Amino acid sequence: MGCHPFVKNESYVVYKRARIEAVKHLERRVQEGFFKPQAPMPAAQLAAIRAGLQASLFVTREIKELKL
Repeated sequence: MGCHPFVKNESYVVYKRARIEAVKHLERRVQEGFFKPQAPMPAAQLAAIRAGLQASLFVTREIKELKL
């Protein structure tokens, strides 16, 4: 909690479910109202998530090789 105004409850990242989505798909989900854009995540929090992706044994090579 507290890492982003959008996060109201204790939370965690499920690295095993990391996936790549097409921009058009994400834009369509926003238009449908299924996704709601939020303020950017603080850089330190994003860096911690990126580090977790690299360290996880459950993330695919395809995800790990992305230039994030």
